[in-house]
Amino acid sequence: MDPNYLIAQPVEFGGAPRPRLLLKDVYKAYTAEFRRWFAITAPTSLLASVALWMADRKINEIFRSFPITQISHHLLEVAEVGALLSL
Repeated sequence: MDPNYLIAQPVEFGGAPRPRLLLKDVYKAYTAEFRRWFAITAPTSLLASVALWMADRKINEIFRSFPITQISHHLLEVAEVGALLSL
């Protein structure tokens, strides 16, 4: 971890609250580390989106394979959909 990562000073207890100063420090931290956070979150968000899209397509395919009125006869497929929804 970068030794200069903590750019905001810890909150001091007993003093007068200074919300504007704290907000400014939070803004500085976000702008200083934006590229690093984006480099981490963008690929993971894309992977999660692809996984959810694939699960949604599979769920639609499963439910289209039998009439909804016969759902009680397809409990294995319903369990498979439940497993896909838990992703």
